[in-house]
Amino acid sequence: MMATDRRIYLLVQLMITQGICLLAQGLRAPVIKPFNFAGQLSEGLRTGVMCMVTDGDPPFNFEWSKDGRPLNTVHKGVSIQKMNDFTSFLTIEKLDADSNGNYTCRVSNTQGHDHKSDTLSMRGLKAPKIKPFHFSDDLEMGLRSVVVCAVMDGDPPFNFEWSKDGRPLATDHKGVTIRKMDDFTSFLTIEKLDADSNGNYTCRVSNSQGYDHKSDTLSMRGLKTPKIKPFHFSGELGEGMRTGVMCMVLEGDPPLNFEWSKDGRPLNTDHKDISIRKIDEFTSILNIEKLDADSNGNYTCRVSNAQGYDHKSDTLSMRGLKAPKIKPFHFSDDLEEGLRTAVMCVVAGALRGPKIKPFHFSDDLEEGLRTAVTCVVQGGDPPFDFEWSKDEEEMMSNERRCFLQLLLFLGFCLLSYGEYCT
Repeated sequence: MMATDRRIYLLVQLMITQGICLLAQGLRAPVIKPFNFAGQLSEGLRTGVMCMVTDGDPPFNFEWSKDGRPLNTVHKGVSIQKMNDFTSFLTIEKLDADSNGNYTCRVSNTQGHDHKSDTLSMRGLKAPKIKPFHFSDDLEMGLRSVVVCAVMDGDPPFNFEWSKDGRPLATDHKGVTIRKMDDFTSFLTIEKLDADSNGNYTCRVSNSQGYDHKSDTLSMRGLKTPKIKPFHFSGELGEGMRTGVMCMVLEGDPPLNFEWSKDGRPLNTDHKDISIRKIDEFTSILNIEKLDADSNGNYTCRVSNAQGYDHKSDTLSMRGLKAPKIKPFHFSDDLEEGLRTAVMCVVAGALRGPKIKPFHFSDDLEEGLRTAVTCVVQGGDPPFDFEWSKDEEEMMSNERRCFLQLLLFLGFCLLSYGEYCT
């Protein structure tokens, strides 16, 4: 008897399961009727919309969101009520500036989902209007500076954005803090001014109705634009030689930006046989490892800071290129059919001693300026040994106030007033 009961129980369970599966296969995904907010809404009024399923089989799950974020009954002035299995109401008890936005109703069942949206935009809300701000005219390095971006007119909520020279500013910028004091005011503070602080600062404020922005330029007194020492390529250059020039800032305040170009097109270290090295804040060296016909052209160094820029150029023009001279080659005299053979074609040339480009100090040096000279090997085969001397006495790298840097093909010496290298 018990075995018979168990078989009957299993048969009933199977029938129920099959019935549920068949029922589920016949369910339809929901279809929602579009909804719309009235076009004449204004602050202080009440409004509501209805999300109604016109087709599909329950049970349904209703979800409301605003601007992509879920809405629920804890939102200020918002109530959501499910009237029956097919209908949900969203009511906003009292419209304010924060009510504007895109509202979405999403309904789902086991077979799929549907969603509809509409934008609530009240009449009468005002776009923000900002009070102009200005940096002081007597700012100096090391001081602190503060400006205030204040909304004089318009309806919140507002979004404040600060930028410098067109790039967004954030609170993690060095020495910069941004604080929103209330719904209408934001403070920008630069804790300690330096050369990098100069620039054009902009505050942009927006709400759902529009935006406004104001800008001012911070320019500290006392900062100098860069002044570059002229550079020149030697007139005795030929194919296969090396050459280099140095771009040095004689005067001006960092930070400085160095840019090299050839015939008006930017140069970088990806160019064949060209290396660019920034030695310190004031000096950049351009080196061409092996001259060829493509090396000829006009080379420019441009240096800029927040106050301005300077540039110097010179034309590299090599003397007549030489035709190659090939070492004779010969096949063996005892070759036979079926053997392998080879010959080598070699461009002949002897090891060459070094040839140095002359260097000269500028004629307009003054006390307090920087200066440098460049020792460049134009021809010859490495390795080379560089030695600097002053008044025929050897100068070592640890000489006071004279820094000697040895590069593979390029040496230079930075000196103070009254010292020179030969």
